[in-house]
Amino acid sequence: MKLTLKVVLATVLLSLVSQVHAVWYQIVSVETSNQVFGASLFHTATASNVMSGKNVGRLTGPSNGTPYGFYDDDSGLFMGTFDLGAPSASVLSNLGLPSGFDGGPTVGMFGTLSFGANGLMNAVSSLNTVFSGNNLAQWVNADADSGNDITIADNQLFFKTGIQCCNSDGFGPNSFKQDTNGDMVMTLWGANGWDVAAANYTAGGNPTTLGVDLRLRLQKIPEPATLSLLGLSLLAGTLMRRRMP
Repeated sequence: MKLTLKVVLATVLLSLVSQVHAVWYQIVSVETSNQVFGASLFHTATASNVMSGKNVGRLTGPSNGTPYGFYDDDSGLFMGTFDLGAPSASVLSNLGLPSGFDGGPTVGMFGTLSFGANGLMNAVSSLNTVFSGNNLAQWVNADADSGNDITIADNQLFFKTGIQCCNSDGFGPNSFKQDTNGDMVMTLWGANGWDVAAANYTAGGNPTTLGVDLRLRLQKIPEPATLSLLGLSLLAGTLMRRRMP
């Protein structure tokens, strides 16, 4: 009964959204190496050192070939699924796994991201994260560097407005801009532990512990395919929200 209700809700929302203008983009790649921005990864963070820390997992595309995810530039809806690659070769070695092993945990990220006409984030935005997969705690903490180990769990990441760093190529975080190939490039940097009153990250009761660097390449979805993909996204979003506390 609950699943039927979710399907009905997704169908109704699909019908409503199809009546308004929106441009949907599909995430076609995760930029894992960039001279300006570095790499797409999760890292440890603190309120006093939010932007950098120990690498606790590289973000890559799903190894099973499914779409990375989608972004709607009208509503700001973002949904993506990524593999959480080993932070370093020593993690694989310490877990007795072969070099190049690609069967680690996955992370789903969903929420809303708001960008202005200039391509810069124009409102504090957030993404929920849902981690799953085998040996997640071991994956994060099996690095030879035992310092700053953390427990990765479902969380909420927050992103500040405007450019935060690393903008020499014009695509610094937090932004969503078109490149010379006509693709859209989304660059994000953020962390958990947001203090609404202070409008900043916090060392308080919900401390900042986890940061993310993420650069994605997106391409516009042709109009006929948009509606079917939207329906799947809405249904997936409904199911994922049920998993959040």
